[in-house]
Amino acid sequence: MAETEIGGPNGRWASTLWATVLRARDAHSQDGRAALEKLATLYWKPVYFYIRHRHRDIETAKDLTQSFFAYFLEHDLVSRARPEAGRFRAYLRTVLHRFLSDDRDRARAAKRGGQAARVPLEFAEAEAEFAYGPSQAQSPQEVYDRAWIEETIARTLDRFRAECAQQGRAHWYEALRLRFGSRGESPSYADLARSLGVSEEAVTNYLHRARERFREILIEEVGQAVAGPADLSEELRILGELL
Repeated sequence: MAETEIGGPNGRWASTLWATVLRARDAHSQDGRAALEKLATLYWKPVYFYIRHRHRDIETAKDLTQSFFAYFLEHDLVSRARPEAGRFRAYLRTVLHRFLSDDRDRARAAKRGGQAARVPLEFAEAEAEFAYGPSQAQSPQEVYDRAWIEETIARTLDRFRAECAQQGRAHWYEALRLRFGSRGESPSYADLARSLGVSEEAVTNYLHRARERFREILIEEVGQAVAGPADLSEELRILGELL
């Protein structure tokens, strides 16, 4: 595939998430509401982590997270988002910073916070992750970026697992999970071979193919929220550095 075709034929960039952003501009239509819910589902946790790191009180962070999406609606900020702006994640973080810095906007949004509740937010799960993850030394931006990465990796892994199950390649997923899924020391190829009941050569092949396919899916996931190849390269660079 030629470099100009990374995002689609003839160099057109098929940014799925930016297409969702454009649909979400019409928040009164069924398609628009569904699109807006998808945006919230994808990004509420990085938003919560950013707020939680700045406002240590849990209940305050919950209220502000709900209020932020009401603020996003109230100010029609979806309509101001443009694909040419590049990375939607960065745009949303800029809006979030402005929201938290403006007491009047924050107070007005708080009165309308119920509008953001149409997407269930699993705060208990997010709080458990937050307690394990960021340190005080990190900035809110770093916490936001870390949450984005972890959510992106989780979606990629879910897609990879489902694909492996569908195509009869569960051994690819198991090899990858056993090798890289532990927070401790990774098992050796010999240990993996014993666990999977195959040869070390087979493990090597499994991991090689699994890593290649996982990376392809990861690039697709990251590519959904950028405007072109340059932005994709930048997001992948950031992701690689933080990992």
